[in-house]
Amino acid sequence: MRILIVEDEALIARDLATTVESFGHAVVGVTSSGEDALTLAATQQPDLVLMDIRLSGSLDGIATAQQMHIPTVYLTAHADDETMRRAATTQPAGYLLKPFDERALWSTLELAAHRSYLEHQLQISEASLRERNAELEVVLRAQERRIIELSILGNLGRALTSCATVEQGYTVIAHAAQQLFPEVAGGLYVACHTPNTLDPVVVWGSAPHPHPPLHAAHCRVLREQRNFLGAGTCGGCRCEALPPGMSTDALCVLLSVAGETLGVIHTHLMTPDSTGVAKALQRQLAMALGEQAALGLANVRLRATLREQAIRDPLTGLMNRRYLEETLMRELRRASRDCYPVGVIMLDVDHFKRINDTYGHDAGDSVLRALGVLLGGMVRAEDVACRYGGEEFVLILPAAPIAVVADRAEAIRNAISSLEIAHDNLALPPITASLGASVVANPQASISDALAQADAALYAAKRAGRNRVVTQEPD
Repeated sequence: MRILIVEDEALIARDLATTVESFGHAVVGVTSSGEDALTLAATQQPDLVLMDIRLSGSLDGIATAQQMHIPTVYLTAHADDETMRRAATTQPAGYLLKPFDERALWSTLELAAHRSYLEHQLQISEASLRERNAELEVVLRAQERRIIELSILGNLGRALTSCATVEQGYTVIAHAAQQLFPEVAGGLYVACHTPNTLDPVVVWGSAPHPHPPLHAAHCRVLREQRNFLGAGTCGGCRCEALPPGMSTDALCVLLSVAGETLGVIHTHLMTPDSTGVAKALQRQLAMALGEQAALGLANVRLRATLREQAIRDPLTGLMNRRYLEETLMRELRRASRDCYPVGVIMLDVDHFKRINDTYGHDAGDSVLRALGVLLGGMVRAEDVACRYGGEEFVLILPAAPIAVVADRAEAIRNAISSLEIAHDNLALPPITASLGASVVANPQASISDALAQADAALYAAKRAGRNRVVTQEPD
């Protein structure tokens, strides 16, 4: 075929031209704008155009193809649904995901050449019209499926950007995998506990067997760090994910970013007798899924890590003041709506400066870490323990009446007095704390009102001699 390449990235255009010529096709021109492409198409009359959707100049690839009326294969890294709908109106000869894979390019050109041949045969032989139309229908259905696949991959990327937790990301990736390979069973495996073992976090389909963990020693994908599509047990390895006794093809997609293995998507294809072209398309689709899922999952993990670092105190392991204020505001709003009290306990370590001055700031840090462990173990699942600043801590107890708050504060005071803290193999002297216990019952109370009420009770405890709990009755 005589092919015109329209691509605004010079490096990609050069690689395309070299690869196309290695397949035995002739490149009649290379350009980066729609206007120049129209001129070259008019003079060179190519059989096919490899067209990037985003071009330099005023015309994009779709608008250029609409004026050319030449079979076009679109090149795209990602596109939204509206762009895909516009592209479909030009009845393209195919789609290629960038960065392109040589086998995917070859198979797409073969499909385009086959389609061109069929159209030519339709013009010269009316006797084979029905047969050719049936073959064209298969090609068109394949192209429609490619549009759907591009849409699924685009939706996957957008969905992963809105995930707040990696668990949500796992579900989103599994849903996309099931859409892209609808007639297969499979699972998503990630490293949860040990570095050389991947555990199944989401499974789908009708696989009639359990999904045990994948071990690097038994998994070819993990050993060789590459995707795999083949018959039997992943090409001869002892794959725990493949159903025992079943004759299926295994399609395994490695999720990796910057050399770090995030996981593996393992599917059991129910059509192991697929043609070479079909397998090439499956491999290309699997690679695109793996790249999109890996990048999205890495971003979700990064956002979760940054969020955790932003709201957690690194010394004590408790939540920090920022998280305290966010949580207290939320609980006050809920309490106002649902008419229940919010308990607040504020505590301060007695004579903490004396510990720092006598034993050093590292010893003071040991005291604060011990308090973090103690307070973290003395709260309910719905309670929040925070380091307020320095040696001050605040606990939020939603829906807790004043009697419960006071009892909890007294239990914490006793537990602090019983703490045994060591630093550098030296036992530190016992510590005590003063605590202020209060309940916010006013539906109009603000964060500052709630904290000021507990703070007033705390200072009353200090003035009364420290190592005690003072309760502030609600207004």
